Amino acid sequence: MMGLIIFIFQLLSITGVEHDGTPESIVEQTQKHWLRPKGTERWELVDFPQEKRDQIIQIVNRMSFFDEKPPLEREYDYCLIFGAAVGSMELRLNYMKRLMAQGVHFNNIIVLTGNRALDAAVESLEGCKTEAEAARALCKDMPMIRFVEVNTGRPTTDDTVKAFRKQYPDAKSCLFISNQPYCLYQEAVAQCETAGPAANPSKQNSKVLLDTIARWLRLS
Repeated sequence: MMGLIIFIFQLLSITGVEHDGTPESIVEQTQKHWLRPKGTERWELVDFPQEKRDQIIQIVNRMSFFDEKPPLEREYDYCLIFGAAVGSMELRLNYMKRLMAQGVHFNNIIVLTGNRALDAAVESLEGCKTEAEAARALCKDMPMIRFVEVNTGRPTTDDTVKAFRKQYPDAKSCLFISNQPYCLYQEAVAQCETAGPAANPSKQNSKVLLDTIARWLRLS
């Protein structure tokens, strides 16, 4: 944990965020300076200039935010796959299939999604207008998969987890599936083990990373 704290201080310095060194101050200031504006999607953030971006990427890489986060067990009652942009949902579904091929067993598989309209600038799937429709299309060859859909326009991770807990109040032994660099943040939201495949550091937006770290810090 001490290593992570040192890295956080380095990120604060690089981004010019002032604080008094206390956890409360760091959380408060990162919420002000690192969170993306309300209503803005991750893919809409314009990255920092190259030099600052590279510094941030190097630090976050040393924090292991890009490393695969594999499951700890070999059997779970529920596998929950977080909805996302089409490409990320496909990545998460493929990771779930990979785990199953490696012998990890799930009694139930559920995709958590909502009626967010697809953004044509970054995602598309023939015949689909919403994330929920895309999720069903991606899973058309996997009839065992069920869905928890949140009809709030743009559901958050918290919205979908609450919807699942309400629909399945007695669910035990759950593994949530995301992808890096979002696993620790979404694990903190779900308050349950979260796994996901590795990320390529060269393809990351440093402002998205800071946004994710700020959300994680708020819940840690």
